[in-house]
Parts: sequence; C-alpha cells; structure tokens
Amino acid sequence: MLRLTKDSPIDMYKYLEHLSYLGYIYYDMNELDYTSRKNTQELGTLKYLIVQLMKECSGGVVQDDSRYSIIQFLTKHQGVPDSFLVDRKTGDYSIAQKKLTKIYERGYAREFINLYSDFSSKRSKAGLLNSAVSACKESDKVDYSGKPLYKVTHNINENGTLRTYYRDFNHQQLSKDALRAMKAPAGYTLVKGDFAQSDLKIVYNMMLKDPSNLDIMYNYPDSYEGISRVVEGPMFNKEKFLEERHLYKQNTLAPIYGAESSESFEGQRIVNNINDYLKTLSVYSEFKKRIEKRIETGLPVYVRTYFGNEVPIDSTNRSPKDVMHAALNAPVQTGTSEIVIACANAIMDKFAENGITEENGGIYLYLNRHDELIFMINNDYLNYSWIFQECEDILVDDWMPLKIEFSYSDNYIVPNDNLDRLCKSSYKRKEPINISELITKAKSSEFFIPCDDTLRLALGCVVGKDKSVVSLLNVDKNTYKVMDIDTTDLNEIVKYVLLKIGGKKAELLKDDVTSVIVYTDLVLQDVSFNAGLPVLFKTKFNDSMYRQAKMLADKRLKELESI
Repeated sequence: MLRLTKDSPIDMYKYLEHLSYLGYIYYDMNELDYTSRKNTQELGTLKYLIVQLMKECSGGVVQDDSRYSIIQFLTKHQGVPDSFLVDRKTGDYSIAQKKLTKIYERGYAREFINLYSDFSSKRSKAGLLNSAVSACKESDKVDYSGKPLYKVTHNINENGTLRTYYRDFNHQQLSKDALRAMKAPAGYTLVKGDFAQSDLKIVYNMMLKDPSNLDIMYNYPDSYEGISRVVEGPMFNKEKFLEERHLYKQNTLAPIYGAESSESFEGQRIVNNINDYLKTLSVYSEFKKRIEKRIETGLPVYVRTYFGNEVPIDSTNRSPKDVMHAALNAPVQTGTSEIVIACANAIMDKFAENGITEENGGIYLYLNRHDELIFMINNDYLNYSWIFQECEDILVDDWMPLKIEFSYSDNYIVPNDNLDRLCKSSYKRKEPINISELITKAKSSEFFIPCDDTLRLALGCVVGKDKSVVSLLNVDKNTYKVMDIDTTDLNEIVKYVLLKIGGKKAELLKDDVTSVIVYTDLVLQDVSFNAGLPVLFKTKFNDSMYRQAKMLADKRLKELESI
C-alpha cells in the first residue's frame, strides 16, 4: 500500500526526469498507416451519405456539406428552431457538437446528427493520424512477432495543474484504434496503470466530504453509486442506477465545477439533483464563498491542493463565472496529477532499491495520459511485478481510499491474458484497509478547504468636534468593533484603520484570511498593504450593511459627547 500524508513531497522534477528519459514511444508504423487510410476512407463514405441525405430531405435544395448548407438544412428542412443553433455569447449560428446533442435530445434530425457526429469525430482524428505516420523514425527494435517498430519522439512540459502535455507529437490525443499500434519491443512488457474514477474520488476527498456522507462514500468502491445513493437518498433504486450509471459518469463532475445544465435532456435531472445537494455541503459552500470574495477583491485568485501546491487562476478577460469554474476545477485536476506523480515516483524508487533503473534498461516510466500511467519493464524483471501491486492501493491520511489497477501486455490496447497472469503470479497478500477506522478518523478531523479566505468589513465613521468614532462590522459573522480616534482628519482615520487591520495579521492568518475588503465611502476604491496584507477599500457596498456600521459609530459618538 502506498501511504501519503498532506506533507508528502510531490517531486515534479523527478517525475519529469523519469518520464522524459527515453523521449520516444514505439509504434508499428504499418498499423498506424492502415488506421489512417481506413479513417480517410470512412470519412469519404460518411461525407457522401451526409450530402445524399440532405439532398433527399431538402428536395435537392441542399447540394453540399458546407457549414451554411448544414444550418439551412437543419432550420429550413428539419424544423430545428433557430434559437437552438444560435450562440448566446456571439449571436452567430453554431453547429458545435454540444448544440447538435441538444437538438438530437429534442428529437430533431436524428439520422443526420448521428452521421455528422461520426464524421466530425473521424475528421478530428485524420490530421493526427497522418502526422503520426509522418513522425515515425526507424529503430533497431521489433515487436514479439518480428515486425519492425518505429520511434515517435516527443518533448514533455507541464501546465499549472501539474498535468503533462507532449510537444512535437501528442500521444495523448491518439484514438484507441490508433493506439493499437503502440507495442512493446521484444523482451519488454507494457504495464498500464488505470486510476479508477480518479477525478470523482479526488473531488470528494477535497471538497465534498461531510459527516453525513462518509459512511456511504467510503463503503461503496463505485463512487458513482455512492454519489447516487447520497444524492437520491431514500429514493435510490439500484436497478434504476445501473440503467443510468452512464448519466452519472457524464454529469456528476460538471455541476461540482459550476455547470447548471447538461448536454442531454436525460442528464439534466442528475445535474439538478447534484446542484441541490451541493448547497447542503458546508465545505463546498465555504469554498465557493471564499472564491467569490477573492474575485470581488480584484486581486489574483489562487487555490491550493491538499499537498500544499498553489495554483494561480488566470482571470484575464474572463467573467467571474468562468473564473469560478476554473477555481473549482483546479484543485481536483492538480490533486489527481499529484497522486499520479507520487505513485509513479514511488514505483520507480522501489525498483531502484532493487537495482532496476532506466540506466540499466530495466524499467522506464513510458507515458502519461492524464490519470493513466504506462511503464515499460524488461522481461528479466517481471518477477518484481509485486512492486506495482504494492502501489495499487493509495491511502492519503483519512481520505476515502484511492486505487490504481495495473495490467500487463505487449500491446497498449490489446490485452494479453497469459502475460498478465504471469506477471500477477508474483503478487503478494495485500495489506487490508480498515474502512471503519478511516471513517472514525475522518469524522473527527478538520475538513480541508482549497482556498484562503477574505475578511469583509463595513467601515462606519462619524466625525465629531475633536475626535472621531470608527466601527468595523464583520459582514459574514455580523460581529463588530467600535474604536475612538483622537483625530478628525480623514487620512489619519484611514491610516489608523490600516494599522489596526495589519496588527491582526497573525490572528487572521490562523483563520486562513490573506486579504481584506473594507466597504467605505471615506476613500476612493484602492488597494493598500499593511504588514504584507492586501486591504481593498471598496466604494460599492450594500446600503443596509453600511448603515448598520454607521449607526454603531454614531451611537458611540453620541455617548462620548454626552459625557
């Protein structure tokens, strides 16, 4: 079992070193070329069928498959309302897949949309398949049947969420048909690690854990069934869930990241139910509220992962809604990457402890496809396959357990049952996971929130003859502090308020507060810093909130003047 804590190092540099060691992937070029030619032929056939269908259904009016002709065919000859095709942001017509899926769900032009969707999918693959064939370079390796293998080289970079992406050639985007051409050279085995339900399990552990759902989520290995049981409550029906499981797979994560609608009519019920349930979760609601407050400050938005990595959220030319979506998504995407990185490094370290490394050709971290790890191991060391098993179960503190399942073959897509059985014959008895103990720990632990907080204060100020009174009202907690100041100078009052806020920095940091908004009409909107703490003075505020702060100050000044 791989055990991690929030303090476990996530060594991206070591991970990239392992992943970049070879710098190429082996392919059977003939199979790639065959897949490319087959795809091109199917594209031609589908295009012909699409044009013929449009000709027949339009009485010969529509003669080609241009974007304009397709829009005319759908609106004039298939009865699709114009509003279904118009993009709300731009006002232009769109035949994007999301639009066509919604039209299909409403019962319009189903035969055409089936053909066109298949055509669009194959068209998007065509360029990449052709470039894959062109990128193949000769090698001195052959596959298990003696066919020559070719190398396709690449360079690897990472983005802000620690995901890797491939330059020069993007292996990650190849279709399954094409990936059948990815083969192990003779004498080696491909080891594929599939991180089951990674994003859903990570998002649960980071944002959705709640005392009310721990027992269910921890006890159902299928997290989609767990979510369904939690959301549906007493209405949960196992048979109905099994029929609708694909809808939960398609529609569970989107609302967690801020979506309010589904691409399909059937999925909308799932989205509505998830959104209703999210409102009841204190950690998730607090996280969203913190993001909203940070967006309001106008300062850069950051989120953090459980392992302490900060992820900046690009807010350039983006609406608050889009920034919110990105901020909700980032901790999960990065968290998944962190688990994958920790698992890959642990496996390579364990092999190295047994003298098996890239340097001696024993094992390579071969490829990464989001939450999927592919290793290539020399067959001389297959009896060390138990190392992969040791890292299959991943336990992070009191999290719901995570799992990466490994399989062994000479082909990335095609299973090899004999080779798989041989490798797994070296597996050992697994260490049991005590679910009840984890639930007990989780119920008593502090829940993680992936974002710092912003303190919001309404400043009420009343100036007297020789002194002033300031009240600071905590907008979120409805608590307040009233202060007497021996000055009537507004600039001095502002400086005094800044000093008071700055003096509370250590106390604020304990509560995860790293920025402050002060609603006031004393100064124009501005950002000041005190003790490194950004304080935004904001002139746009809620009238009732401001009046309450002003009344508190006014009441205190009257008390002083009556003495």
